[in-house]
Amino acid sequence: MKTRFILPVLFLISFSLGSFTSCKEPSSGPETEAKDSLVLKFKESDLTSAILFLHSSGVTLPASVSLYRNGDSVQTFLLHRADTSLKDSLLSPSTSYNWQAKLRKTASSFLTSNTVTARTIDTTSHTFTWKLDTLGAAGSVLFDVAIVNDTCVWVVGDIKSQPYSPVDRYNAAMWNGKAWKKFRFLLEGFNGFESVHDLRTIFYTADGKIAVASGGSFSIHQLDGKRQFTKYLLASIGSSTKIWGTTSSNLFIVGTNGSITHYNGSTFTLMESGTTVNLQDVWGTSDNEVWACGWNEGDGRSVLLGKYSSGWKIINQSDPTNWGKYPSDQQPTDVYSAVWQSKPGDSLWVGSFWGVFRRGLKVDDRFSWDCRVKNIDQFPPDPVAAPVRIRSTGKNNIWVAGRLQTLAHFNGLTWRTVSGLPVQSVYTTSFDLSKNGKWGVMTGCFGPENTGRVIWLTLIN
Repeated sequence: MKTRFILPVLFLISFSLGSFTSCKEPSSGPETEAKDSLVLKFKESDLTSAILFLHSSGVTLPASVSLYRNGDSVQTFLLHRADTSLKDSLLSPSTSYNWQAKLRKTASSFLTSNTVTARTIDTTSHTFTWKLDTLGAAGSVLFDVAIVNDTCVWVVGDIKSQPYSPVDRYNAAMWNGKAWKKFRFLLEGFNGFESVHDLRTIFYTADGKIAVASGGSFSIHQLDGKRQFTKYLLASIGSSTKIWGTTSSNLFIVGTNGSITHYNGSTFTLMESGTTVNLQDVWGTSDNEVWACGWNEGDGRSVLLGKYSSGWKIINQSDPTNWGKYPSDQQPTDVYSAVWQSKPGDSLWVGSFWGVFRRGLKVDDRFSWDCRVKNIDQFPPDPVAAPVRIRSTGKNNIWVAGRLQTLAHFNGLTWRTVSGLPVQSVYTTSFDLSKNGKWGVMTGCFGPENTGRVIWLTLIN
């Protein structure tokens, strides 16, 4: 009797303990199939097109999908992946649109997405005003400009006095919102002595400093002009012409003879560029999206460079034998003179003797010029000189400054040159655009007296 009673009890206890000590999770019951869905999101737009993102789940692919704009079907395609990007074109500037996607499930049933609404970008004004400032006596020249804000604009060059005196020579000036204040930046020379000589380039860093360079010298300064430190640019095979970087501890200095030098805040490293062409412009948006270009006035050679994780590579080289041939189905064949990119992954803008071309970047690091008529952005009609700078605050506000006083504006749809500027110009050296895109500053050596001048340009809404 006792044995029959005890055995069942032991069995029940053993079963209970096993339930609590097992690592196996309790069953949640039969799995349910995910509900099918179609989600549409807006990514970005320009003046005449919009990019949308479509996500699907729980549907059988491939499937036919139609995109509707304001209730009308504008495109139908076969969806092969759960996620895809859509581009809707032929839109009007400054116009609101709504989009919806429909996926065909069966011959008579559809899966409908949510509706998204967005507005295309508007054009900017082609109406400008300008004024002229002169810095220095005859023989003065301003090579570069950097806009910090409305009350802090720097220009560098060779600012001479009248009558000329070596002790009354300046190489920089700052606009404080009311007047110009001149500065003398001392740079170290080959003999180890510091002296005041012309400055070729200036760059305002994201961490609030200004970097200047000329010849084989380089220095960093506080915004008030007080020198923080000066370094002789040992790692250089040419004279410095332009600076770009993300911070004062991550700068790229390009120069003649294909020279590209990286500065990390304490050390200068000469980088292999693969060319001996004189580089005249550099711009970037990240460490792995940096661009440089330049040309030789003597033999006509020109080059466009891109920086990758593995180093600098030649993207394109001009062939002087092709000069005069319009690039209808290939990259521009003349001089590469200016580069610009607004943000990582965005199109690369390149200036050449043919004008300005926009180039799309591909994820596999292969580059090809998109010269189809609808996607090419040419310089305005009858360009008189090669661009020296391209600056922009968006797809509807792009400025191009060129030699012989060429200055043009692209409002997203059309180009227009700025008329009425001094006709006695010798040449333009640089241009910079304010952060809000409402005004810009052009520098150079203008007028019959060959003086350093600043042209202030204001866009009127």
